[in-house]
Amino acid sequence: MPSTRPPSIADLFVGGDKLRDLHEVVGLVVTNFGGIEETLRYLDWQLQAFALAAAMPSGTPDNDVQIALVTPRGDYFAEHMVLSKILKRIDKGLSHASVASALGADAAAIGAEWQTLRATAYDLGKRRNALAHAAIGVSGASVVRSLGLLTPATTVNPLDDRKLTTDIGAFRTPLGSFINKLTRALPFRDHNTVTFSEPIQITI
Repeated sequence: MPSTRPPSIADLFVGGDKLRDLHEVVGLVVTNFGGIEETLRYLDWQLQAFALAAAMPSGTPDNDVQIALVTPRGDYFAEHMVLSKILKRIDKGLSHASVASALGADAAAIGAEWQTLRATAYDLGKRRNALAHAAIGVSGASVVRSLGLLTPATTVNPLDDRKLTTDIGAFRTPLGSFINKLTRALPFRDHNTVTFSEPIQITI
C-alpha cells in the first residue's frame, strides 16, 4: 500500500515515499485501465463474431460455428490495438446490419447507451495517457509532472490521480452491465462468453 506518512524535505530531495507513491498510483491506473481495454476488446470481438456467424449458411450447426470462429478469434487477439481503434470498431460492430436487425426496436437505445459509455472510455483513456506518458520530478518543494522537455511542468495533485483510479473502477459496472445486456439480446455467438457482475437490487 502507498505510504500515508506526510512527506519530509528529504523526500522532496531524494525522491522518497512521496514520489514512490505517485509512481504506484500511475501503475494502478495503467493496470486497471488495461483491464477496461481488454473488456472493450472482448465486446468488439463478440460483435465481429456475431456478424461472422450471421454470414454463414442458414442452419449451420452451432458446433461448426464455434469451430469456424477459432482462427479469426486467434487472429483478432494477436493484434495490438490502441483504444481509439477499439472504440471505432465497436461503433462499426453495433451498426452492422446483422447486429442492428437482431436488436430490432432496441437498436437505437442501445446505440445511444454505447455512445455515453464510449465518451467515458475515451476520456478515461486520455487521462490515463496524461499520467502514463508524463515525467515526474521535484521542483523546489513541489512534486511536478511534465509531458516532454518543452512542456511546462505542473504541480501534481495526488487527489486527482487517486480520483482517476476510482473513476476507472466505477466505469466497470456500467460497461459490464451493457455487455451483459448485449449478451442476452443478440445473443453472442462465440461461446467463450463472460458474465459481468452487476449491482444487486433489493426491493423492500
